Amino acid sequence: MIFTSKGTIAKQFCGHSEKKWCLFQHNTGKCLEVFEDFESCIHFAYPPVIRYTRQPTASEVRFGEGCIHWRDFDPMKCIKPNGELKQWFKCKDDGLRYYRH
Repeated sequence: MIFTSKGTIAKQFCGHSEKKWCLFQHNTGKCLEVFEDFESCIHFAYPPVIRYTRQPTASEVRFGEGCIHWRDFDPMKCIKPNGELKQWFKCKDDGLRYYRH
């Protein structure tokens, strides 16, 4: 189960012969939306980009770029296998850790 501001997301039958990803209302448990795949479900539940930040490296501080760096990522790169957002992760293109605050 994934808890978001839009509702709870879980893989359920929801009147279908096979399990699908469904968005349920928090209070009533009523199914609001059914998704074909996990990716479309995540893109519906989270904003188009998720912002992460990192502290500057020692070489960046030496060259006068000592501010906090931020970067926007696609939600599919920022989620755990259970659908929750990661608190931090190592970016594959620059090898640095980015943190969510």
